[in-house]
Amino acid sequence: MALATARASLAGTWSTGSRNPQAEREALNKLEAAWQQQVARPGDPKAATNVVTIDKEAAELSDHRMFTRVLAAAPALQPEVLDRGAFAVFALSTTESAIETVAKLLLERREDQALRGLFRAWMPRLMAQSETHAKHPRRRLYTEVLALLMPSSPAIALLDAPPITVPDRDQAQATWQASQHPTNTVNVLIGNFNAKHIKETLKQVFAGTNLVAPTRREVSPSTLRGQRRSIVPGITSGGGAIAWTLPPITDPTALELARRWLMDERGPLRRALGKARPNLVIDCRAPWPMTANGQSLLLLDVQDPNGKPGLVDEVIAICKTIADKPFSQGQFYRNYLQLMHDWNQTSDSPRAVAVMLAERALAWPSVKLDRLALRQRKGDAVQPILKTVFASHPAIAEAK
Repeated sequence: MALATARASLAGTWSTGSRNPQAEREALNKLEAAWQQQVARPGDPKAATNVVTIDKEAAELSDHRMFTRVLAAAPALQPEVLDRGAFAVFALSTTESAIETVAKLLLERREDQALRGLFRAWMPRLMAQSETHAKHPRRRLYTEVLALLMPSSPAIALLDAPPITVPDRDQAQATWQASQHPTNTVNVLIGNFNAKHIKETLKQVFAGTNLVAPTRREVSPSTLRGQRRSIVPGITSGGGAIAWTLPPITDPTALELARRWLMDERGPLRRALGKARPNLVIDCRAPWPMTANGQSLLLLDVQDPNGKPGLVDEVIAICKTIADKPFSQGQFYRNYLQLMHDWNQTSDSPRAVAVMLAERALAWPSVKLDRLALRQRKGDAVQPILKTVFASHPAIAEAK
């Protein structure tokens, strides 16, 4: 819903885009009810005709492109909403002289949002989520380990098959306001400008908000006193999902190197299991699901297409072994080079760097942002993370 509202927001506000705000509000409420009827009665031609009729009425009361035209005149170029998993990022490019004008338009977008075209922003995402769920039955394993370690995580709902529903406008507005409240957002500017002057300008424009502050809900994983294991039937690819609670993370780059190393073709798991399991498939996610400052899990999804049993227990034993051995300086060099390659691809574009820094500022609020080239991490930066992780008890969802 948060992503759908972010995309619908580009269709304008009540002030910019509406020819008759009161009449349009009524038409959009009628349109929502008509959509509800069509989804409830998909084969009813009368319900389908009703949607088309009311949709035309609502369209005549607004101009969906006026807000982007006004932005372009500021100028603000290529405004777009990017889906980054745990984050929705609104990106655009502008000039120093236009920053105040653009900031006022962004304030209007936040405070006076109409959410036109909500259903059209909602349905593609809903269909994509349904398709992803159908194509990846192993998502049921991830749901199970979350139920064992983070039962209150909202990520569980995203892993389940989504119900085919129509967004409620009141719920959509509440979601928009919660996601766009200053406590849930960051703004990143990159370019050649007078930082002191722009800072004062932005402080004046964004001095306050009428949005209701959302209720903060901190979700953190449980610490298990013993191994927890569940069996998930109906998954033919075997293996399972293993999740450990992450310790406090002060170096996200070291955690990323550890993640890449564990699933590397030449990494420790493949080397230890390679001959016995030549077709081993490994996926590693950390932190997963995304939470502030990585207060989450390290997840290993392992499968052997050959169907040889005992894989999960073998992987857990190997993980304990590798964490206790000394880590050499060059152990992660291939992964570091790949990480540098990915970093350099991003840093070619100022917009891409701004998006990346916005994500990092939200994901790691306690870690100092650094847009300089990454320095190589040695074993003493990576080993303590894995040593602590693999010394704890995991939650296991085994496929059968």
